[in-house]
Order: sequence, then C-alpha cells, then structure tokens
Amino acid sequence: MNLPKLVTLVAMFTFVGLGCTSPLKISLLNNAGEDFSVTMPKSKSKTMIEVKNLAVIEYPQSEQNWMVHLITTKCDYEYQLPKTLEHYDWKDSFESTPVIQVERDFQLYLLPRKTTSVAQVSDYLALQLDGFPIGPKSKVCQ
Repeated sequence: MNLPKLVTLVAMFTFVGLGCTSPLKISLLNNAGEDFSVTMPKSKSKTMIEVKNLAVIEYPQSEQNWMVHLITTKCDYEYQLPKTLEHYDWKDSFESTPVIQVERDFQLYLLPRKTTSVAQVSDYLALQLDGFPIGPKSKVCQ
C-alpha cells in the first residue's frame, strides 16, 4: 500500500471514530404517580417529566459514573445505570430511542423502543436484562 492511500485510510477512520458519534439518548417514561425532574452529576441540565409523560434525555456516560437522579417534591432517588444495554433490541435504532419506564416504587424497567405511553411492565419481563429492573442506589427524603 502506498503512503497517500494509507494517509487517506487513517483520516477516514479518524473521522468516523471521532466525529460521527453522539451520546446515546433514552426515553424516560413517568409512571411513578408524581412528577419528577431528572439530573446527572456534572450536568447543569434538569428535565421535568410529568406523570404519564416521557422525555428524551442523554444516557449517563463514564464522567457521570452512569448515575442519574430523579427528584420529586419529597425524595431524591439516585440510580447507577449499566454501562451498556448490550442485550437491548437495537433493530430500527435510527427510528426511536431505548425506553425506560419509572414505576410507582421507583424501579426502572426497559420497554420496547416504540413505546410512547405508559405500559404494563409485567408484559415485558423478558426485556429485563443488563441489571433491569433497577432500583435506586440511594433514596433521601425530606
């Protein structure tokens, strides 16, 4: 292989590896029975999610230690999400985001990608891999 082709090949891999990826986004669906806001360590953003609604947020990354906080008027719940969702169904990944539903007991459940409203989590027990359902790592109430 001659040098110009090698330089072009390296440049292509660098572009693909660095410039074309974006953080994973997830849809967080509120079935907790009360409104809550979502924050992550080292982030100034706060997303409010009303009961029976969903919001698309960035999946926490290594700099946040995969941690996410759900804050209600009464309690602050801290979760550590798995580093990957390797067992999640990634078909049609450009059409929708992974869906996580927050239940009344503040357990987190994975749901199918195309879910847009509150679902019965018992219908999706087969999706509960990679540590799901996930309970809060800590809970602090006023």
